[in-house]
Amino acid sequence: MDFSKMKSMFNNMKGAAAMAARAKQLAERMEATVVTGRSGADMALVKMSAARKVLDVKLDPKLVDGSQKVVVVEDLVKAAMNDALKRAMEAEVSLQREAMEELIKGMAGDAAAGAPADAAGQLR
Repeated sequence: MDFSKMKSMFNNMKGAAAMAARAKQLAERMEATVVTGRSGADMALVKMSAARKVLDVKLDPKLVDGSQKVVVVEDLVKAAMNDALKRAMEAEVSLQREAMEELIKGMAGDAAAGAPADAAGQLR
């Protein structure tokens, strides 16, 4: 195996390791990004991570003091959960878009660093 092939393999492994590190960072950012789903004029609140893990549920005490029917409470919790899920998915898409933009910038920079230049120093 010649040196150029070994260098190419090494660069590919280095790129794969960088992508794995970026994927791990994205997963950590998704866990750390918290959204709040709301319903019933904020009588039911659900906090969820962008990784779609329910972190907290808060109900206004008026919902459980006997003046509201259980079915109303169930509907409000369901609506807040759906709202939180929608917000979590939007946050996930945003974080993934940012990660892809960073990856593309990195790949473009890597390609430019290894691309041959002509006599005027312009990339070919």
